[in-house]
Amino acid sequence: MIRFIFKNWIKHKERFILLIIGVLTISVGLSYLFNITETNKGTIENTLQKHWQPSYDIVVRPKESQSLPEQNNQLLEPNFLSNIQGGISVDQYNKIKVLDHVEVAAPVAMIGYTGITINYNVDKSNFVEEPGIYRTVNTYTEDADYKTGTYFTIGEDYYINERMKGNPLDNGISSTSQQLLVGIDPQAEAELVGLDDALGDYEQNRYFQGSDRVYDKGEGIIHAPLLINPNPLDQLQFISKVEKLDIDETTIQKLQEKNEKKEIDHFLDGIEKRKEVFSFSVTGAQIKNTFFKNTFGANPFTGKQIGESKGELYPRMIMFYKTSPLDYKKTMSPYPKRWGHAYQINEKQLTSKDKSVENFVKNTYRDLNVLPLQDTYNIPFDVLGFFDPDKLEISRDPLSQLPMETYRPATADKVLDASGQPVNPPKKVPSTGNPVGLLTEPPTLLTTIDAAVALNGIEAISAIRIKVEGVEEIGLQSHGIVEQVAKDIEEQTGLMTDITIGSSPQPVLIHINKLDGEDYWIEQPWIHLGAAITVFEETMLGYTGIIVAIIAVAVIYVIATNYISYLSRRHEFGILLSMGWRTRDLRKVILSESFLLSFLAILILWIISFMWFEQGNTVSILKTLFASLVILLIYLTGASIPIIGVRNINPYETIHSGEFSTRTTRIFKSFNRLTLVLNNFYGKIKRNLFSIFVITIPTTLVTIFLFITVYLKGVLFTSWLGEYVALEVESTHYIAVGIASVIALLTTAEIMWQNVSERKAELSLLKAIGWKNSAIQSLILLEGLLVGISGAILGTILASLILFFMYGSIAVSQIYIYLISASIPIMIGFLGSILPSKFAIKINPYQGIRERK
Repeated sequence: MIRFIFKNWIKHKERFILLIIGVLTISVGLSYLFNITETNKGTIENTLQKHWQPSYDIVVRPKESQSLPEQNNQLLEPNFLSNIQGGISVDQYNKIKVLDHVEVAAPVAMIGYTGITINYNVDKSNFVEEPGIYRTVNTYTEDADYKTGTYFTIGEDYYINERMKGNPLDNGISSTSQQLLVGIDPQAEAELVGLDDALGDYEQNRYFQGSDRVYDKGEGIIHAPLLINPNPLDQLQFISKVEKLDIDETTIQKLQEKNEKKEIDHFLDGIEKRKEVFSFSVTGAQIKNTFFKNTFGANPFTGKQIGESKGELYPRMIMFYKTSPLDYKKTMSPYPKRWGHAYQINEKQLTSKDKSVENFVKNTYRDLNVLPLQDTYNIPFDVLGFFDPDKLEISRDPLSQLPMETYRPATADKVLDASGQPVNPPKKVPSTGNPVGLLTEPPTLLTTIDAAVALNGIEAISAIRIKVEGVEEIGLQSHGIVEQVAKDIEEQTGLMTDITIGSSPQPVLIHINKLDGEDYWIEQPWIHLGAAITVFEETMLGYTGIIVAIIAVAVIYVIATNYISYLSRRHEFGILLSMGWRTRDLRKVILSESFLLSFLAILILWIISFMWFEQGNTVSILKTLFASLVILLIYLTGASIPIIGVRNINPYETIHSGEFSTRTTRIFKSFNRLTLVLNNFYGKIKRNLFSIFVITIPTTLVTIFLFITVYLKGVLFTSWLGEYVALEVESTHYIAVGIASVIALLTTAEIMWQNVSERKAELSLLKAIGWKNSAIQSLILLEGLLVGISGAILGTILASLILFFMYGSIAVSQIYIYLISASIPIMIGFLGSILPSKFAIKINPYQGIRERK
């Protein structure tokens, strides 16, 4: 029987060559896809794991803290922790700590901005003594967004009122800068980020201890232990200047008639003639050294003694302001391909009934949240130590950073000017300690949650960062555990949770709408929640879909080739039956052929897998065995149609009629080339459907892949981590399309070849009545194109339905995606009919007439 099969293959060598090409394509294709899937799965997992080192897995916060970008796009602004002013009670925190799988629950309480005062050592002999009207201007930051100023008079000739009389500098020069104070749980923070190991090496530094108590001394004084982050102090720059106004006697008389300070100040602000008569400045480094000198007397990190400092630290801090959020509005991105999401922040005039509003620039970005007088506390300096944020155990990978505003500032780059033109190179936007500024500095002062409750009440906690027990690597199982913990927290406390595990920064464009018209655009790395798990799920789902699609193509191809083989061998099978062969013998031949082809394909599969392994790639034995089983099932499934069909072969009928019937179904009167094509296409509709279906699959695949790559790029691969992974794996999708297209091409060629073989009489007759070879060839090519166009239409419809089901939209605006996809099946249909058309033009007129006889 084996010899009979080989002789038959040699006799029909053209079809045998197509079979071998099909075997190679299926074995190589499945081997590649199964092995590359395993390798790329490892690549994805390793890539995500490498960049998946979050400090916490969940952030818990009050429901009212959710912003517009979060509601619409799962985007967290980088300032979001600093924007939350309490809302979580200590009781809710205690419930969370004892929940199952909660390894660490680290609260953070944004207490507010405290005024830290330094009295500077300045020789008073340099101060102003000459009679006149003066103004002091004290600037506290490099960009002058926080400053104080006051007018005063010296001498009877310049007297305006008692409030302005006398030189305020006679009492010395002092600066009061606003520094953010935050409450933490010392033990939880040590477990979460290793804060206890980030202290300076100087022996006087120590961490919080159980004996450190918070107590209220009365009269608005609350003692609380403090740790200091000195880095924000570097951004300070104190400059004190005195200007003398050039003013005449008549103007002084007018001023004496005015009573309101605001009215007098407004008038004096309009006087342009003035000269600087005194200046004093202190750098951020000098301010930091003053802190060191007045606390430990030495640098807390090096232990080096500090001799002289610029001034004396006032022993108490005064609470002035609470934090306040930025107000984002959705806007159109000028470059949507680069920045899919864009928001706008409107500059506004700073208004407040509190007189401290005069200390800030008039135009700013946040509301000034001034503490009521009864909530203003004095906090004595009880400094335990200084810590270095760079020593903390937090991820600094730009692909997976989470908001850690307790230790590092938000960042932004100015990328577009007022006209929307690129700023090259982009300019860094500085962060400041200004409570109403665009970008705020991280907290300078850390205290305990007990202190936060004493200062802000029982609901002082702003957010709680959760580290989930047992979540050490990325995967659906780990994500499921985290989701369950988040659900338990919401049910137990009524708070909202954000799953930050596997999040990644995503560039967002912010339009800074300034009141003076000098607008600009900044780029900020916002947090795309769940980016890593989305990438993991999408790529794994994509690989599964690819393999299933290729298997489906292979099954249709093998069924089609077996069906065509059955049609072409009916005459041969009829003769064998008339010679005494039984139907089961024919079935054995068909099964044996399928087993031989599947054995060859499996052998090639294992050879390729071994070569893949030898090159150092990952190979799964189980997946290779599964692929072998799939190949065997593909060929056995393909043999089912001829096995069933041989039962219907009648030896007498087959010998009488030959291997095919001359009857065909016609739907049009054949009066031109197009109607001939349509009639032939419809006459062989069952077999042509094989070609159409097998062409439909690569069309559907390429449409979906293009849609994901182009139209849905803003959904799947917008985060930096997603883009990184996409570069690693997306080429596999198009290789799969190529494999499916080759199989479709073989199927089309096989069916077209059989169609031509069965139409020798018809084609010879056309040549006998004068048809040229070019006309005969074009007839076959048009049939192939019709098959391709049918596959294109069906594939496009199927892809659209799948995309609508998956994403709820069809890319109507991206019509070129469908045009590109449709070109592939049309090309397959054309290429698949080239060889059959060459075969058709070789038919001589007398051959067809002789066969017809």
